[in-house]
Amino acid sequence: MSTKNLPIQDSFLTEAGPKAAGASDNDSHNDAPLPPPPADLQAFYAEAIRELGLHLDIQEPALSAVEYLDSGSTSTVNVAVDDTLCRVVAVKSLLAKHRYDMDFIERVAREAQATAQLEHPNIVPVHTLGISPSKGIYFTMKRLRGDSLRQIITQLALRNPAYLREYTHSRRISIFIKICQGVAYAHSKGVLHRDLKPENIRIGNFGEVTLIDWGLVRKLGMTSAIATQVKKKKTRSQPRDPQARVAAAQMEIFARNLTTDGHLCGTPRFMSPEQVEGQISELDVRSDIYSLGVILYELLTFTNPFAEYADEMAVLNAVCTGNYLNPRQTAMRAHISREEEAICLKAMALNRANRYQTVSEMIRDIFAHQEGREVKAYAAPIHVRIGKMLQRNPIKTAAFFSALLAIATFCATLYVLEQVSYTKIIKQVQHNLKLAEVKERLLEKMTSEWVAAPAPLAPPTLAPTGVNAVTGATPIPYASATLGVPTASDYTQRENLIKERRNDIDNLYDAANLLLSSISSLSSWRAETRQLQETSIKRRMLFALRNGQYAEVDRLLKQLPSIFGANLERCSADMLAVIRSLHISQRGDCLLNIRTNTPGSSISIQPIVSSVDKALLDIGSRIDLENSFPPIKAMVFPKGHYLLTVVTDGYPDVLYPLALEHGENYDLEIVVPLAIPARTAYVPAGRAQVGGAAIAINPPRRADLAGYFISTSEVTFGEYLLFWQSLPTPVEQQAFMSRVQVTSGNSFPINAWDVTGQLIPQLSPDRPVVGISVAAATAYCSWLGSKLNRPCRLPTAEEWEKAGRGSDGRLYPWGNAFRADFAYTYENTVARQTHGNWAPPMSMPMDKSIFGVYDLAGNVREWTESPFPDSSGFFQIKGASSATTQRYLPLDYASDTPAAPSDVGFRYVLPMVPGDALPYTEPVPPTWETVPL
Repeated sequence: MSTKNLPIQDSFLTEAGPKAAGASDNDSHNDAPLPPPPADLQAFYAEAIRELGLHLDIQEPALSAVEYLDSGSTSTVNVAVDDTLCRVVAVKSLLAKHRYDMDFIERVAREAQATAQLEHPNIVPVHTLGISPSKGIYFTMKRLRGDSLRQIITQLALRNPAYLREYTHSRRISIFIKICQGVAYAHSKGVLHRDLKPENIRIGNFGEVTLIDWGLVRKLGMTSAIATQVKKKKTRSQPRDPQARVAAAQMEIFARNLTTDGHLCGTPRFMSPEQVEGQISELDVRSDIYSLGVILYELLTFTNPFAEYADEMAVLNAVCTGNYLNPRQTAMRAHISREEEAICLKAMALNRANRYQTVSEMIRDIFAHQEGREVKAYAAPIHVRIGKMLQRNPIKTAAFFSALLAIATFCATLYVLEQVSYTKIIKQVQHNLKLAEVKERLLEKMTSEWVAAPAPLAPPTLAPTGVNAVTGATPIPYASATLGVPTASDYTQRENLIKERRNDIDNLYDAANLLLSSISSLSSWRAETRQLQETSIKRRMLFALRNGQYAEVDRLLKQLPSIFGANLERCSADMLAVIRSLHISQRGDCLLNIRTNTPGSSISIQPIVSSVDKALLDIGSRIDLENSFPPIKAMVFPKGHYLLTVVTDGYPDVLYPLALEHGENYDLEIVVPLAIPARTAYVPAGRAQVGGAAIAINPPRRADLAGYFISTSEVTFGEYLLFWQSLPTPVEQQAFMSRVQVTSGNSFPINAWDVTGQLIPQLSPDRPVVGISVAAATAYCSWLGSKLNRPCRLPTAEEWEKAGRGSDGRLYPWGNAFRADFAYTYENTVARQTHGNWAPPMSMPMDKSIFGVYDLAGNVREWTESPFPDSSGFFQIKGASSATTQRYLPLDYASDTPAAPSDVGFRYVLPMVPGDALPYTEPVPPTWETVPL
């Protein structure tokens, strides 16, 4: 809104000070005589251009329709039309009395150049800078319309209704924010205004806010020393890089405007204390922030904080001492908020450290106040903040209290419903736990009955009369064949049933825990809830432990902190004791009790360790024992596999592989034989892991076997010929003749020797005998038993497996991975080139079991006396041969044949008899009669 009626535009003001209506650009504001112009204007202005480092031509501006607008103490402003761009501009030039003064010429040049560096919507843009012979130095800028902020504040102080309607409180704060944004931009460019006041702020008719009069602009961090250096470096040559030229020009601009300490520049009522004290080198952005605080003071109160002081010296003293009233005291009826007053006072703090450190920080506080948030300058009490929030939002307040009432009603209803739900959950949990307990007992009873009474097997089919013993086309069942071993189908059915029952029990416990976790916090604190949680989890972990589900126990133990607290602080003492015992049980340490049948024995124990790739199993370092002389009682060992060596003077050393299962208490009795028959290895009595995944008819299981001696290698042709030559009749000799296929091109087997017992050229006495039937192998064992005067027979499939696998259930004699060069199979081409169809016994050193039995994996397959449990009548053939692939190689594999192939041989077993070992006698404890006094 304008207070003047000018010919072309509304009023325009760029300088503070008295205004002389009707004054022209050639007039001053007093009657003092004007200084005479220089004799040579052209030379004078050329020298000024050179000294100021300007790049200007001395010429008249392309301006027309020039009309007076306003003037100040040093300069005048006109309105003109820029003929080049056809637009209206404002033209600022010096008054006639200052037109030839180099200090004023430099100030105008500096103001134009400094303002031109700041391109921002709230900073007046400068268009051109020039020198003309008639007007002197001048610059053009945007023609601004509207009032100065001073005019607006004055009209508001006079209670002008039009201004009061237009410039409401929120509108004034919006104007102030735009002022701050312009100043913040200048500060971001390292520029101080130093003369911020309402007179230098223009408010347009459409909300434009523009900062003008940058005549006192100063570069942040520009000291006298730096300015001197900049001036010394000034040369006629300019950098080629445009950015470098701009930077150099900026340094020169601000170096020319270095007011020395002790000089006052600005308007006292808007100057900061440090500016009043003349500390020019100490000025920074906080000085402009102080001036912004004074402007905000006037926008809030319509008066200057130092308005009561008429004398300029009194104003300066008041500024330096901070002697002024707070905004709320100055305008008690203006409804100034405490937050706005705090923002204003913080900006005007006497100590710079207590002011806002940046303008952006001040803007953020204003926005926070407008949005009802906490401001940095003032922390209102909580009840005040809540009260103001409720006052500002009456609809939300009503909705809030309505919601509170609804929530209270809802909570009461929820509590009643929760009680009903809680009772239902507790009853269901108790039912689940009781049902799980019953099912656990039934499962335990079922498994114990199966262990006591294994499933019966169908008896093997008896061989008909007239058997062709030469070809073995009809298998001959052996009288001592293994009976009573459950079939694969039996094991599968049992395992599936057990797994199903276990899953049912697990589901009951999981459902109970899930129900307990669904109880709301309103009831989770109850002792009954905590007790049921402990009972459910405890029984679930104990059930998993009893069934060997150690990974499940570990998972449940790791879940306990989430249920009972990080340190299990919500557990009862009984539950903590159970958890400690479970940690110990989960580790699986075992108690081992050892005794031997021989006095004076010593025992060493070594772990069976696996290689990095788990291919090989080897013997680890010896374990130090507190007592190595049996009987050894309650010796604690971690679960795992071990090799025990029993050494007794006058007796053979005994190797005893032992598998200790999770947490078991094992009583071990090792029988030391009086002697080990020649060409045999001793396999002590005990349990073994037999069967596996190789074939369905041989499922994995544990077998407890009596002790026996097994031949360390297969029976050779030379050994078998001794038996054959002892046969009394040619018919028997023909029946037990070996028939072999020595060449791959000939599919018909031939006799391995002639009637005199002379082997064919392709065979030698040291090769394992092949091409015989199971009946012939059985007959050989009977003949050998009669010569040794003790029982002799073929090994059962379980005895054969234990001799090769020990107690750890390994797949191969050397470990758990196939190695082509470890056994003589079809894949071992080196062995075939070296040995031909069959190798002499013990030719493959890696094909050796932990008991010292050779060639169980390869060379030739071997007969056992165990029939297949499928009632087919065929006997199990174990191992692989030089003619078979690695598929036959795993020790749990078994094959059959309707004939006597050329790759099947045999080895024998000598069962232990009472005279093979001393009986065990309990050591006699000392009595008081035998104890020396």
